[in-house]
Amino acid sequence: MAEEAKLATYEATGGQTYFAMSISPGEKLKAVPGEVVVIVDTSASQTGIYREDSLNTLKALLASLSPQTRVKVMGGDLHAVAMNDGFVAPTGPEADAALAKLAKRAPLGSTDLPTMLSEAASQFQNGLDTPRSIVYLGDGASRARSLEDAELKNLVGALTKARASVDAFAIGPERDIQLLAVLANQTGGVVIADSNEAASADAGALIAAAAETPVIWPTDVKFSSNVSVVYPKQTPPLRGDRDTIVVGELADAGEVTVQLTGMSNGKTIPLNFAAKPEPSDDQAYLPQLMELAKKDGGMSLPTVGSVGLRETARVMLASANSFSKMSGQALATGDAVGAQRLADAALQRDPNNPQATLVRKAALSQIGDDDSLRMVNAQAQPGADLDADEGNFLSEVQRQQIRQAEVIKIEVENALANAREQMGVQPAMVKDSLKLLLESVDRAPELQADIRRGLRNKIVSAIQMADRRAVQVESERLERDENAAIAAERIRITETLLRDEERVRSIMEMFNALMDEHKYVEAEEAAYAAREIDPLNLATHGAVYNAELVGNFYNIERIRERRYKGVIDTLWLVEQSHVPFPDEPPIVYADREFWEDITRRRKKYSSVDLATTGDAEKKIFEQLNEQTKIAFIDTPLVEVVEYLKTLHGIEIQLNNRALEDVGLSPDVPVTRNLEGISLRSALRLLLKELELTYVVANEVLEITTPEDAESELVTKVYPVADLVMPIPSGGSGFGSGAQGGSSGNFGGGGGQGGGGFGGGGGGQGGGGGGFFAVDDEKAVLKLGPTVEAEAEVKTSVEAAKIEAAPAIEAKPELKLEVREGETRSAAWDRLLESGADVPSSEVRSEIRRMMNSQQYDEVTALIQSFLRHGQPQPWMYEALGMAMQLNHAPKEEIERSLMSAIDFTSGPEHMLYVAIYMTRVGLDERALKLFQEVAKIEPLRPEPYALGLAAAKRLDDFDGVRWACVGALKQAWPTESVKIKTEAFLSAKAALGRLQKEGRLDEAKEFSQELNEALIRDCIVNVSWTGDADLDIAVEEPTGTVCSLRNPRSVGGGVLLGDAASSLNQQDDQGFSETYVCPVGFPGDYKLLIRRIWGEVTAGKVTVDVYTSYGAKQQKHLRQQIPLGDTAAMVNFTLKEGRRTDSLEENQVQVAAKAHAEMGRAVLAQALDSYSDSYSSEAYATDRQEVANTRPFIRNRSSVGFRPQITVLPEGVQFTSFAVISADRRYVRFTGFPSFTQIGNVTTFNIGSGDFNTIESGTGGGDNDDDDDN
Repeated sequence: MAEEAKLATYEATGGQTYFAMSISPGEKLKAVPGEVVVIVDTSASQTGIYREDSLNTLKALLASLSPQTRVKVMGGDLHAVAMNDGFVAPTGPEADAALAKLAKRAPLGSTDLPTMLSEAASQFQNGLDTPRSIVYLGDGASRARSLEDAELKNLVGALTKARASVDAFAIGPERDIQLLAVLANQTGGVVIADSNEAASADAGALIAAAAETPVIWPTDVKFSSNVSVVYPKQTPPLRGDRDTIVVGELADAGEVTVQLTGMSNGKTIPLNFAAKPEPSDDQAYLPQLMELAKKDGGMSLPTVGSVGLRETARVMLASANSFSKMSGQALATGDAVGAQRLADAALQRDPNNPQATLVRKAALSQIGDDDSLRMVNAQAQPGADLDADEGNFLSEVQRQQIRQAEVIKIEVENALANAREQMGVQPAMVKDSLKLLLESVDRAPELQADIRRGLRNKIVSAIQMADRRAVQVESERLERDENAAIAAERIRITETLLRDEERVRSIMEMFNALMDEHKYVEAEEAAYAAREIDPLNLATHGAVYNAELVGNFYNIERIRERRYKGVIDTLWLVEQSHVPFPDEPPIVYADREFWEDITRRRKKYSSVDLATTGDAEKKIFEQLNEQTKIAFIDTPLVEVVEYLKTLHGIEIQLNNRALEDVGLSPDVPVTRNLEGISLRSALRLLLKELELTYVVANEVLEITTPEDAESELVTKVYPVADLVMPIPSGGSGFGSGAQGGSSGNFGGGGGQGGGGFGGGGGGQGGGGGGFFAVDDEKAVLKLGPTVEAEAEVKTSVEAAKIEAAPAIEAKPELKLEVREGETRSAAWDRLLESGADVPSSEVRSEIRRMMNSQQYDEVTALIQSFLRHGQPQPWMYEALGMAMQLNHAPKEEIERSLMSAIDFTSGPEHMLYVAIYMTRVGLDERALKLFQEVAKIEPLRPEPYALGLAAAKRLDDFDGVRWACVGALKQAWPTESVKIKTEAFLSAKAALGRLQKEGRLDEAKEFSQELNEALIRDCIVNVSWTGDADLDIAVEEPTGTVCSLRNPRSVGGGVLLGDAASSLNQQDDQGFSETYVCPVGFPGDYKLLIRRIWGEVTAGKVTVDVYTSYGAKQQKHLRQQIPLGDTAAMVNFTLKEGRRTDSLEENQVQVAAKAHAEMGRAVLAQALDSYSDSYSSEAYATDRQEVANTRPFIRNRSSVGFRPQITVLPEGVQFTSFAVISADRRYVRFTGFPSFTQIGNVTTFNIGSGDFNTIESGTGGGDNDDDDDN
């Protein structure tokens, strides 16, 4: 067998030789039928045309496979779900059934690629002698579970052990081709990217051919001795349709040989490769590629063949050009250090980049200068022949500085005024904002020394006031809390006593009434209930005995009276039976005129009620007017309903589902005693206390909630011939936003102002809301033709310039046909399959109707149908999750619905929100996984650990508690969040005790070691002082980031804990302190700036304690007294043993790149703002031209323009009218509204000087007594 090999090399500046070697078996191995698992991504992002193309590609793939190959189709998102049992032929009834089942699976959830591949690898049935392939169709963006180095290694190891190659077809809106390339490279697969040009049939054929291509799995690989290092360490599998790439370093530039032994289809295959070096400067990217490969042993290299290597080189060279441009920008702004770092990053990726080389040289020359004064951006000196008028420019600069200083003074005064207003409520926040304001004043170059000193004194005084107020506020808060707790306890005891007394009083009143009514049995029960509530009350005991005695005596007397009366009545009936009677006439009828009269009288009621009422409902309405009697003591509501049902002979039902929605049970106790009133009034009084009501519908009287009753409204129509719509007493509100205003203008006192038709706030009808601000969620549209609104009528002049627009055609009517035996969701599904485009408003209307009628299964089916047919809406996923929860759907399906949001997230912030939402709906297990994913993306973020700990404790998940405790204890927590650290510590202690109690000593020992490592702090700085003063600290980290009051948690890992708080858990009672903590930091030089805010420290010195490797065996402590000086002091210290493992240089480059990218955006925003007005643009161009002609050696300055916002205010007399027509079209009422308006005082404000100017004007809106009335 002939083998092919190529060796491309590059010799770096230091003499080291790097290589990239391509190896490939020359002849393709004979294909053997095997097993293929096809995973089709069904996550939420795979919808619309992507879903359609995926299914078409799958069909083409199955059609292109050989008949002997066996296939298993799976749909995957959070998990891989089989669409058929076992492995079947690629074509046939089983495959068709799998395709149909997959087509019915709704696109929901987010992609969990590691889980899907692991589950797919476990599906193979035959041994390792049978070729195995996993084909993935999807975007590869594993948002539900990202792959870290250890997880990637485990996944690749599992796939390699199963001898399963991964072939991928990348399709979707956002594809992670790099991850798919890494998996394909490590398992001997291929990656094919979707494109607009490629057809689905062609893509399916290519994937099918790749899936059946044999793969050689290396078992033993030996490189020649001149190869010092090679990556990947585990040589990737080989295949005949592409080459395999390895990279490394050469000890000498001789020939490289490779002896490889592999397995394919159960056979051992020996391969030998040999190649001579081919040096080329085009391989300059290899040193940087080697640095990336060293991090994980080449596991994450995306070099799938020579094509993948060239693509990797292109990306690296593109990043080199980007860093080169940013380095030039950094040098131009004077940031020589940032320019050097960016230039070094560019040269690491492309050592031959000429721009980066020049920038680096220039940056080093600036950094290497001495500390003597240097002119920055020095301008050429003007010649002696310049006019004296050239000094006007310096005068203009001075005037500009004065104006800017005035602006700063006004801003400071406004900030101080706002601070005084907020100081009584939030003094700590005010203090921080004032410190930032003080920093801004100190940095403002426009301020003169005396002005700066005055502003600084004002701000410092406000800070001192905030300090004093903070102590008062905290004392007041503690006192309020204490008093509130005492008052709450007293109120609770008092309310309990009053409630018991009121219940006893109510029951005793009921007892007296029952005794008066001779209902002694019920009275005895009431007496027992009162005695149980208040056993120390003698009246309750007497009531029990009285009811028993009087009741027994009454019963005996009644029996005796009934016996006497019964004898007399019986004898009387005997006497009556002897009286005879005639039988003529048997029936007496009324006259004809009577029947005609009552018929005529009934006609006037024929149109009163158009609702159809059955016999059962008529009886219910009749019984509602009948008298009833109710006497219940803590009787369940369901028993009360049965009593009323039997008493009145009508059907009464409880709406149990509606009661459950508001947290009520059918067994809720009822206590009432009513008699002599109608059933209608009794029900109202009885249900009012329970916040329930009743409705008569479907021939039953239903007791339900007011919300549910609103959905069962009955429409009745009445003739109102002589009634017309009332005319409002106020104005019509034709304010159009600006005329509406806050006082209404045209509203004239009738409440119709405030912006005209409810709009206002925007001028000319364009404000927030207005007459046409209709909530589309409440706009219920019926299925039918939709006609566009008429366009605004143009004036005659405009109409002459515009051609007549074609008539707008009405959209065809959209009809939903529900066939016999078919549900509405099935009818919708059939309509969508026909290709109909349903408006979103009609979808919302249908979903709302189904939700109101509690058809949750129909809601689920309908939303899934819209998702399958490529018509998703953003609100559908949450609505689907709610419907599934109400319908008690399986937990896995609810997770899929809510996890769909992850596929549309833009970062860890949104992922954290989704996780928090899942904790609220009880999906703590999935929420915990999301918290862990957020921690992977941002390991220094504290929220995932704090929230994850609570979720893990609810789940009783030891692994989750362990992860959260270790993560939380690794973080440095400010004073206000120290309770999170305390909770994590206590939880960890409880978990350790549990492990020891259960005898899991090895796990307890391992967990204890993790906790000890988590408590180690690489760096702690504590600055303490005594005296009446306030100091702030800021730390510049090796990455270039600064941890300060403005940025208390830096990207470099540092955290500023705040005033009077020590991370060593030691309270300093003799002074004040500020603390900086870096749990895991970069090794390097740190700079500590101690800055005086106000006051004087004792002896003019502060104490600085620096701890390195705190909590470890190599812990070091340095203490020193530092003179503070006039304003600030600087302390430098070095951290030699930082535990941050990622590259310091890369972080420095990222910080520099981010800073200059933000600067570029700020400059662009300023430029766009200056061009926002055409007048300012014209002035800008004119000024530039004039300066270029008259002052060629003076730096040009930009012009600034302002666009006025013009609002037209009506003045004088206006007249509006309003007309209404009666319902029978017989009456027309007309009303006119005159309005008299006049502009009042006009106030102007000068932003430069802060001066106010008020122009007085006369009053308007009414008669003046001095005027003559004509």
